[in-house]
Amino acid sequence: MKQKLKSGDYDSYEILIPAGHMFGKKKQDYIYKELEKRHPCFSENFVFDENTRITKKGFLSNVTVMDRYVLGDYKNRYPKSSFFTEENIKVFNPGWKSIVVLVLFLILFCVSFLLLKFSFIQDNPEPGVEEKTVPVFTEPQRSIVEDLFFDITESGGKIKSFQWVYDGFTENVSLNITDCSPADFDYSLTKYKISFSPVVFDKGIAFFSIEGEHKAPGTFEKNIKTTRKEFFNEMNIWFAEQGFLLKSEDYLSGIFSLSISRNIGKYMFALSQKADEIYEKYGFSVNKVILNKNQVELGFTDDFEIPFEENFFSIFARINPCFYEAAQIKSEKKKIQKEPEKENTSRKRIGVITHENGNKSTFYKNRKGRIEND
Repeated sequence: MKQKLKSGDYDSYEILIPAGHMFGKKKQDYIYKELEKRHPCFSENFVFDENTRITKKGFLSNVTVMDRYVLGDYKNRYPKSSFFTEENIKVFNPGWKSIVVLVLFLILFCVSFLLLKFSFIQDNPEPGVEEKTVPVFTEPQRSIVEDLFFDITESGGKIKSFQWVYDGFTENVSLNITDCSPADFDYSLTKYKISFSPVVFDKGIAFFSIEGEHKAPGTFEKNIKTTRKEFFNEMNIWFAEQGFLLKSEDYLSGIFSLSISRNIGKYMFALSQKADEIYEKYGFSVNKVILNKNQVELGFTDDFEIPFEENFFSIFARINPCFYEAAQIKSEKKKIQKEPEKENTSRKRIGVITHENGNKSTFYKNRKGRIEND
């Protein structure tokens, strides 16, 4: 028996599944994390079912979400029924899923086989046939910091401290912010997994922290350009030229600890250009940035290719007018000295009389020669 679910009893989402997360627990975990971002109050109290199809963009999954108790009520009332959404999609009927998964697997296997065969033909061209290079296009991604900085710029917020780390799979960002509120981050919240600390007010000014996470797999291929010694030597010379004070460096991890004497924003354009230069020259990309007052920690790696459209400093330089200006370097308040009282030149002091009770009277002679006392 066919039983349709009421539209108000479920929600539907379209989620693009990466090829590496298409099967088993990886797929379930990936969809679960996406629903945590998209579905209000998503938790263990909800269940979901998905139907995946192949599109031009890749594997697109139609995900149906229900409260587990609402679904249980349906199954109690209609024990022998198959459930369908208003869009006529069959859901929460696991018996037929294994067939769909098998078909998708066979399709994926056939596509992979054809690609391998095509690659073999390209690597072994027929005699007399000119070899052609087939370009491979990959879509670069936006970094989570780009959208967070957009919200901060729009709200007029100021960043007191900042940390961004990318490990080749996930980028994590942490910020301490003032002069704005969590309500200003609607744009970022629709795209990423973001959490806020409680807002603390000091003299009417709001202070809070943000933590964000973004899955963005890089490409793990060792770059043949790598010459670590030359890279470190060049960076040491460049830091000194730019006014950085090098405190420590880690040769194996590629991390530099530095001090600066002026606003970090003043260095961003130069850092952006240098980041592109050292990537082209040595194959190193920036994967760690920590800023706290006048302390800076920069990390560079050649273990994997960064998947983002721009290097971190390019993004930073573009929104620099709102970043770190008020929070990092505090100007000292100048002490206002009282001007000495000007001597009254309209009269001349001639003497002081001390009375029996201890009070004193001062006598003056004015311009007309008359005696006055105060």
